[in-house]
This record gives sequence, structure tokens and C-alpha cells, in this order.
Amino acid sequence: MLESRNGKPKAQSGGVHPDSGSLRQVLSISIIGPFAARCGDAEIKLKTRKACAVLAYLALSETRQESRERLVGFLWSRSDEMKARTSLRQILHDIRQAFAKAGFEGLHSGKLALALEADEMEVDLWQILQEADRFRAHPLLLHTPQLTDRLCEGLDDLDPSFRVWIIAKRQTILDRLLRSLNAGLASPNVAASVKQELAAAILNLDPTHEEACRYAMEARAVAGDVAGALRLYKALWDLLDQEYAMEPGPETQDLVARVKLGEFDRPSERTNLPATNGAAAASRNLPDDAATAPPALSAARPFPRIALLLAPFEMNGVGPDKLHLVSGFRHHLAACLVRFREWSVIDNGSASFSLPPGLVMSAQYSLDATAYQAGPKVNMVLTLRENTQGLYVWSESFELTLKGWFEAQQRVIRRLASSLNVQLSTERLMRLSAEPDVSLETYDRWLRGQALLVRFDPASWKRASKLFADATRDSPDFSPIHSSIVQMDNIEHFVHPGVKQDILKIRETLARAKTAVQLDPVDSRAHMCLGWSHMLAQNYDEAAPHMELARELNDNDPGTLVSTAAYWAFCGEAEKSVAQAREAMAMSIAPAPFQWGYYAIILFLSGDYAGALEAAEHAQDVIKTLPAWRAAALFHLGRREAAAKEARRFLYTIRTSWYGRGQPSDPAIVRWLLHAHPIRWRAQWESLRDGVAGASIPTDGIEPLIW
Repeated sequence: MLESRNGKPKAQSGGVHPDSGSLRQVLSISIIGPFAARCGDAEIKLKTRKACAVLAYLALSETRQESRERLVGFLWSRSDEMKARTSLRQILHDIRQAFAKAGFEGLHSGKLALALEADEMEVDLWQILQEADRFRAHPLLLHTPQLTDRLCEGLDDLDPSFRVWIIAKRQTILDRLLRSLNAGLASPNVAASVKQELAAAILNLDPTHEEACRYAMEARAVAGDVAGALRLYKALWDLLDQEYAMEPGPETQDLVARVKLGEFDRPSERTNLPATNGAAAASRNLPDDAATAPPALSAARPFPRIALLLAPFEMNGVGPDKLHLVSGFRHHLAACLVRFREWSVIDNGSASFSLPPGLVMSAQYSLDATAYQAGPKVNMVLTLRENTQGLYVWSESFELTLKGWFEAQQRVIRRLASSLNVQLSTERLMRLSAEPDVSLETYDRWLRGQALLVRFDPASWKRASKLFADATRDSPDFSPIHSSIVQMDNIEHFVHPGVKQDILKIRETLARAKTAVQLDPVDSRAHMCLGWSHMLAQNYDEAAPHMELARELNDNDPGTLVSTAAYWAFCGEAEKSVAQAREAMAMSIAPAPFQWGYYAIILFLSGDYAGALEAAEHAQDVIKTLPAWRAAALFHLGRREAAAKEARRFLYTIRTSWYGRGQPSDPAIVRWLLHAHPIRWRAQWESLRDGVAGASIPTDGIEPLIW
């Protein structure tokens, strides 16, 4: 008998659950397609779609539990809070009645949260994901085209917030499935017969996936089904032509030529080629140890990756009115490249850069670029160099214009992937680097505003605000502009010491952040901005799903991971925050100063003062409050003299960069400090307060900021 983590017998797939000699029904939930639930042979009929949505949300959660506050925020975001809570209570009453009729007792509800007992549930989506993690294709993947688009079908119009969440979850689940299936297709330990089904599943999810298409074509050709192989190629050709005005890559075109020439009819060519679908079906009947099922991908990153060093772009004679085009192109190229797990992007142009000891990468390359202006035109030259031997792999030159901006990025990424022997599907490439539906003038304003934003001075921010305001007036549906404004509002009091937070402005910013995610539910940055807006409004529970989605949507970006780790730290989840932060730091290879700054604060809040001090030394005071955190850490370590010295440095630094209305007195500075960070629990806040007080900074009479 299998056992779960809590020691109870684990549910078998027979519809009953053995527990202490009694039989208890197992709850089976389907969230692919229309919602459905059964308990044994009994169908569970719910009165409302929102009741279905509550159970679907719990079923999708890895913990199978959720706070009432968060459910209210998702399903009644436009309702009065009291009415929303009353509606939730009524729905829970209806669910309990339906469960009682079917004999299911696994729903637990309290005043603050509710949960489904995980060991008594079977959810179709989780079964699909588990099979994919074992490099197997679940039957639903083989028979349901665009399966992830049918997640929670018919429930996405219940509430704008729930719609955003569903759309984002569909994308993150699609990414996870493709990641697992692609790894299985590339693994030398998976039988060719099983790979056929993996390829079919991939094509059902992403019909533009050329590697899977080639595998399926070759399998059919080897089996003697040349017509079937050619049909697969024609379907791919037609799709790429109609949807993307492109054609299959050289490898795929070469394969179809070999098929037409009858190369796979030769007996000598059939050795070690893909098996037939019949063999694939038979392989499912083998025992687990014969199926070569690897552990879940989330447990580790099994393959060494390529290190890609992205150097600062050189600029020769580029005028001030064109600088934002070059810096913006580099920034957004990096943001796009970091989304791909096939390589690790390092923002470091040093020729002497070397990987940390013990870190294994399959290869190391440098991507260099030079921009030069000739008359009104700005031209770019990009080169990719293999660092071990100093060989140039490819070069690309083009005129940098807004009109050809996205086409150039897509071409660079495609050429880069081809040179590094990395397979990218057209759908994936277009999704991650697609041209937004916005005028070039609006995009240019946004780029100019972004360039001003990173200067972090009031004059530049004032100009950026005007550019963003003009852009939102002309293009109110362009999500990135809303996110940029939200980002400015969320960090203004950090960038400009002395600026006080205003609850009315915080609420306005929160509303704008919600608009940004509704306009683009799969934008990681929009979810991140909304999460931090909720934090500043002290809606800590409502921030969580957006922080989680930000990570899931961009889980290869160390900056995203360390930012979400900081959220968990501010909410008192020390173990979770430290684990996630360490993952981010290990992933980034050469962490940026802001990552070290976040890491220092995370370690301090976990009680690791020595680690916080060490991390802060790498941060270069990138966050203006960091010297105060250092002073507090030194005090907690018993180094009072060093703490007092660091505290004096902090006070001097803030005093010379004060933007507050009043004078930068010591009490004013420390009040700004202790109200700057959205720390949820008083005990954590007091660890900072007591630390700076021990470092000789006066904190008398200062209480946590509560709206």
C-alpha cells in the first residue's frame, strides 16, 4: 500500500480510499474542458459556475488550499467585500451539501481558509503533468488539440480577475508541458516508440514545433507511410505560411527532400529509426522500470546549459535622439533571451569573465554589438563569438528602426538558436518576441520613457511621466506603459528618500496595475508590478497569486525569482524565500548588484545576519536603504562599533540625497526607512528597528505603517 507524506494510505485509482479499515470515496475532478466532478460512481452536481470555479481553483493549487480573502478577490473583485464574503459562504454551503450527498468528506473550511484533502483527490491535469514529467504522453494529450486552451473551459468570464488568472495559468501549464515533453524527445534514455507519442503530443500543443514534426515525419517514412510524412510537412508549411508568413527551416526542408527521394525505403536506413505507433502503444504496458521514466524536471536542471555573455553595446556617433533605440533594443533583446532555458544570459561584457568554480556549462559564447549612425540612420552589427577558441560563429547587420525592430529581434534570436543548435518553435519565438499592436510613435514614447526611468532623478522621472501619460492617452490598451507607470509609483519612495507613501496614490496605482494584467494576462512584469502594488496597499494575501504567476511565466529569469523571493521574505515565509533566492542566485551565474541587495534583505529577515552582511557587500548600495540593513545586521552580530559607523554612513548618504518636504533630521530619516519596506509581521519589522536603534539611530515613537 502506498503512503502519503502525512502517513495516510495514498488513494488508489479505484474510486475508494482505504483509511483505518473504512472505505472513503475519492474525489475525481476534471478541469480540462467543462468542469466535472465525481465521487465513486456518483456525479457531483453544483448549482453555480462560481462553485465550480472555487473547486477548480483549489484543484489547480499544488497545496489544495486557499484563503477566503484570495478567493473573494478572484471571484468577486467588483463586489462589496461583505457581499462577496456572504456569497462565498453560500457557495461553500452548496458545495458541502453536494459533497455530503456523494459521501465525500475531504473539504475542510475554517474562518480564514479552506482546503481539499489532497490524498483523496484525482485531478486530470495533475495526472497529465505527472506523466509528462516522466517523459510519457498522457492519452488526453494525444487526443485533445490545444489542450491547455480548454483549461477551466466556460469559467473565464466569471470575473475579470479570475479571467486573468486562468489565461496566465494556461500559459504556464503549456510551458511546463512543452518543457517536459521536449526533454523527453531529446533524452537518449527514452525509447523511440515512446518518443513518437511525445512528438504527437508536442504537435497537439504547438503545431509549429519543427523538431517534433521532423521526428513524426521520419517515423512515418520509416514505417512506409510516405504519404503520411508528406501530409505532416504540408500541414506545417501551410500553418507557417498562413499564420507567420514563414516557411519551415532548412533541416525540415532537407528531411522532406530525403523522404521524397525514398531514402527511408532502404533497409539499411531503418536501423535505430523511430518505431511504429503500435510499438509505442505496447510500450505503455511495460512496467515502470522498463519505461525509463526519469524524475520530475522540477527536481533539478539535468543538462549543462550554454553561457551567453551579453556585452554592453558600443555606440559610435549615435545622436542623443537615437540613444534610446539602441539601449532599448539591447534591454528588450536581453529580456527576450532570458526567457529561454536553453541558455543562461549573463549581463557582463568583461573579456576576463570566467564561470564560478564548479559550475558546468556546455559552452560559452559572447554576443557583441556595435551601433553607428550615418546621417539619420542607425546601423547595428552583431557578432556571436565562441570564447574558448575565439571563433566567430555568425554576424548580422541591419538598420535599427522602430518599424523593423521586432523583425530584427526575431531574426537575431532565430540565427542565435540555429548557431547554438537549439530548437525553437515558431509559435514560441513569436510569442516571446512578438510586435505589439500599437503605433510606432507610442512605442517610441515608451522607449524614451524607459530610458529616462533608469536615470532615477526627479527631472528625468518628470519627463518620463509626461511621455507615459501622452502614450496612455493615445494608446490606453498598451499594457507595458501601464506597468512602467506602476513601477515608477511603487519605487518612488525608495529612489527619492523622504518621499512619503500616500494611500490614495497607492490605490490609484493598484487600479492601474490591475488594468495592466487585464490587458496582458501573460506578461510576467505586469503580474510582478501588481503583486508589489498589493503589498504596498497591505493586501498581502492578494499579492501571492500574482507573484506566483510572475515566477511561473518567467521562471528562467533570476531577477524575477529574487523579486518574488523578497515578497515571501516580507510575508514571513523565511524558508521558502531563502530557498527561492538561492535558486535565483545560483541560476544567474554573475548576479547583478540589485539581486545581491534583495538577497541581503531576504537573509536578514530570515535571521541570517552574517549571510546578509556578506550579500550586502556585493550590492554596492544599489538600494538606498541597504546601509541601514547592514548596520542592523552588524548590531545583531554583536559588532556595535562597526554598526554605529555604518549607521552614520547611512544617515549621511540619505541626508545628501533627500527629497522630502521637511529637513532630513535623524528622526525623519529613520521614519522614512522603517516605513519604506512592506514588512507584514511586527516581529520582523522590530528586528530591523531594534537593529538600527542598537546602531545608535533614534527610533523612539515610531510604529509600523498601517493603512
